[in-house]
Amino acid sequence: MIQQLVEESEKTLLGALLSPDISDENFNYILSKLTPKCFSVKPMSELFGAIRDIYQQQHAIDTASVLEAMKTGELEQRKALVVECLGYYMTPVTIPHHVTQVFSGYRLRLLKKDLQNLLGEIDFGTEVSKVLDCFQKVVQVQDELTKIEDCSTSMDMVDSIIEYLNHLYSLKKEAHKTGISRLDYLLGGLQPKSYNVLSGRSGMGKSDFAIYLATCMAKEGIPVLYLSMEMPRVQIMERIVSRVAKINSVKLRDKNLNKEENDSIQIILDTLGKMSLVLDEQQNLTTYDVANKIRQHRPQVVFMDHIGLMAQDEQKKHWESLQQTSKVLKQIAMKENIAFVVLVQQKREVEYRKESVSILGDLKGSDNIGNDADTVMFIRAEKGEQLLLGDEFLNASLQIVKNRHGGTGTVKFNWYPQYHKYILQEQR
Repeated sequence: MIQQLVEESEKTLLGALLSPDISDENFNYILSKLTPKCFSVKPMSELFGAIRDIYQQQHAIDTASVLEAMKTGELEQRKALVVECLGYYMTPVTIPHHVTQVFSGYRLRLLKKDLQNLLGEIDFGTEVSKVLDCFQKVVQVQDELTKIEDCSTSMDMVDSIIEYLNHLYSLKKEAHKTGISRLDYLLGGLQPKSYNVLSGRSGMGKSDFAIYLATCMAKEGIPVLYLSMEMPRVQIMERIVSRVAKINSVKLRDKNLNKEENDSIQIILDTLGKMSLVLDEQQNLTTYDVANKIRQHRPQVVFMDHIGLMAQDEQKKHWESLQQTSKVLKQIAMKENIAFVVLVQQKREVEYRKESVSILGDLKGSDNIGNDADTVMFIRAEKGEQLLLGDEFLNASLQIVKNRHGGTGTVKFNWYPQYHKYILQEQR
């Protein structure tokens, strides 16, 4: 019964907004008190949004434009909804009452959803204090809505406030930890909806480090998609096995293995088969291909090795095409709620620089890649004169030169290229 009354109020207000007889004062009053999310079903939510958007553009409402702006349902269904809503609107005197009804219905739906989500996140291992914090978030959301309902404040900020409170008090760990303590301290993990750049000169271990990160995160149960146009899957697997089994990559390449090593590899492959890691070697990927693969595999973290090998628009200059590709990949990260790690070549100039510090201008291809990025990291290693054996290693550093979510700094590693292995150096 209550839901029916709320829906009748929703249709009444929509009819009022569509009526040529409504005053500007009442029209603006409704728009200031409600948002599309306040409506209980999608067609009415969409109708309200279409009216609001058209009014902001044209400062007038015509039914034809509203029907065209709506996407849900066939044209006849949209027309029927408009006609039905116009039939509910009778008098402007009742508008405040109907606004209150719609807003109260929205609050109750939101409260029910928040409490259900809270119950879904609780288990016997959850700390009571964290549960109470989350309940406090539910109360804060309702407090904010009360403030909006009790004054003339616009609803424009309410969605952002609710989204932030959900983020602030969520029991779920949103950032994807890499498992590398110093790196996680600086980055806070890889954030959802983030666009991260990993760069380095050829031979400096860029792909090695990316594969290392991908497997570390997949080992922690994070679904990872590794898009490699740099090397086939067999070579990626060879690097992973070399690192985990600590078998020299030359022996793996030449298939010069003893029984013990073969047995060790089999155990490792069994373990890898249980990890949420997908390796994809399709060449000349377009951004459309990337979006499709993300929807297919539903990863939380995506590695792209590397952006320079993606399909280029032949009608544009190379840097313009890379600029557009970078922009679209960032949009995909935002839309699909993933952390994107894009590998980018580093310019040669860094080799002639006296200082060892990399800068954003070192990214090869387009300056916009660095501008788009939430984090920019450069991998750099000392040059080895010959193939390393045994426990010999090279000093390597990961320089974080841009970070929207935390600090910048350098993380130092021992790099064993013969095993494609990194070990974090102790740092004060």
